[in-house]
Amino acid sequence: MDELTEKSIGFNFNETNLIDNTILFFYSLSLISGTIQLSMFTYYISGSLLVFTRLAMCGCAFILSLIFKRFNLKSIVGISFSIVGIIVFLKTRNLDYLLFAMTLTGLKDIPVKRVVKLTFIITLVSLLILVLLSITGIIPNLGYPRNGRIRNSFGTTYPLVLSAYLFYLAVSVSILWPKKTFVTLSIMTLLMILCNTYTGSRNDTFSIALLILIIVLKKYLKLAKILLKTLIPIFVVVGIVFSIFLTKLIPFGTNLFVIINKLLSDRLILQDTLVNNYGIKLFGQVIVQNGNGGYEGQNSLMQYFYIDNSYAASLYVGGLLSFCFIVGICAYRCYSLIKKDFVIVGLILFIVIINGMVESSFINTSLNTIIPILLSDPKLFLSNEKLNLVE
Repeated sequence: MDELTEKSIGFNFNETNLIDNTILFFYSLSLISGTIQLSMFTYYISGSLLVFTRLAMCGCAFILSLIFKRFNLKSIVGISFSIVGIIVFLKTRNLDYLLFAMTLTGLKDIPVKRVVKLTFIITLVSLLILVLLSITGIIPNLGYPRNGRIRNSFGTTYPLVLSAYLFYLAVSVSILWPKKTFVTLSIMTLLMILCNTYTGSRNDTFSIALLILIIVLKKYLKLAKILLKTLIPIFVVVGIVFSIFLTKLIPFGTNLFVIINKLLSDRLILQDTLVNNYGIKLFGQVIVQNGNGGYEGQNSLMQYFYIDNSYAASLYVGGLLSFCFIVGICAYRCYSLIKKDFVIVGLILFIVIINGMVESSFINTSLNTIIPILLSDPKLFLSNEKLNLVE
């Protein structure tokens, strides 16, 4: 089935396979470099080297895709987004949006199952290595106390980095093996327990629980296809905008504000600071952030300020155009997947989008392993996978 799908792109099997493998090779190097950058190895290896490697590898995949793959409307969207990303970088020195654009454009014509399998393997192996090295003391395992418990990072720079990896592993499992219910649910339950026990991330734990619920109810969800096709894209747009400007609707200091802020681990206060102190620019702006991650984050003299909402970051840091590209692509992808009967994948992506409302990982190409399939043609979701998802 892989062969039939690849032939439909316009090349013979061997030629297409070589191009696809080369693009995936470049993407793998970018992913590995990003993982190193988010680990404690970042203090032993030149940060600029890692950034350059990520940019160069994504750039190579991007160029190969434009030269050898079909040029269509999605290519134009990807190029336009990449141009915006370049301008944002020149203005803010932030590469996230350029990497985001080049990644989704470069891998848009690669069979989805191959991409997801690759990201799953690289993420799993990388995490196992980091955990092993941190347990043996070769690299630090930074611990963060909260509510009487220690949240562990196990070789990553912060527990939420680790929890994001666990969440996206669960996403990959739910896409790759949706029909093997017992095995899939067992793996995802284990990931959820690990996430809650060792990182203390309520948001990522809850997100994995939602993924489990989708797998459990998959046989019934296809019955709501028509309703979901209409409601999900609307909720994506409205939900994202609402999550950004929530503090404009709930007055600061009210009981409701205090309750929601507590549930979101003080994120609402930080969001209120962002919305009330910064304007929206077309190509973004420099906003100095200091999180708890790494050695810098443990410096109590540095004031904590970090934008956890991925879409708030894309709007205020990446700018209005970056925000519109990201939200538009996400809404369209959910709609097109559900319309083409890939109901479960559409709902899985929907959960990933919701997770981005409370976590910063959505716009990070080293963490969000779903970015490469955001512009993929539904035909690249293999036929046998399609049967698994809707039956």
